[in-house]
Amino acid sequence: MVRPTASRPKPAEPPSTAEEVSALLDDYELIGVGGPNAARSAAELSAANDRGRLRGIVAAHGEFEHGVTEYAVPVRDAGGHIRAAVSVVGRQQDLLSRERTLRTALTMAAAALAPSIEDDATNR
Repeated sequence: MVRPTASRPKPAEPPSTAEEVSALLDDYELIGVGGPNAARSAAELSAANDRGRLRGIVAAHGEFEHGVTEYAVPVRDAGGHIRAAVSVVGRQQDLLSRERTLRTALTMAAAALAPSIEDDATNR
């Protein structure tokens, strides 16, 4: 878990480069190191971000806990800014063969949720 310090606010968008990741993490305290496949450096985290961005889905296999997989897609506002995420977490053995189906379902769920996160959403 990453906790922001008082000196640096949380960014509106995820960092794009290893330098941005390093700058972001410089003022943060990392609590726990994650699972066996978790990123251990800014460069590894940046590479993982790049893979997720290119694929349109984050696939985290063993990054949080051994044998656990998470797939996540961003929920974007009308301006394209990430405001939330939709994810599914489960046993790696149950999810790996379903990645394509999960990507489609998560993308549809994110699109359905997007209007509810607009700044002028009425049901807050």
